[in-house]
Amino acid sequence: MNNRPDWMKLLDQRQQQEILFAQTYHQNFGHGTDGHHRLLIIAKLSDMLTHLEGQGIDLLLLLQTGQADDKNFQG
Repeated sequence: MNNRPDWMKLLDQRQQQEILFAQTYHQNFGHGTDGHHRLLIIAKLSDMLTHLEGQGIDLLLLLQTGQADDKNFQG
């Protein structure tokens, strides 16, 4: 649980569990059950946020203001 990216701390525990389930589904199953596309979208967005955070983008600032404090970010 402690290895989660910082952006995930903005979500409550139930929301975090939904993200983790979507990631598990995407990585291990992905066989077209009900909600298949929803789970894949959630997993992809999660990966994108984690990538941005890894690039040093302040996601909290971005979510609050709509602007990133990073000259390399094209958002």
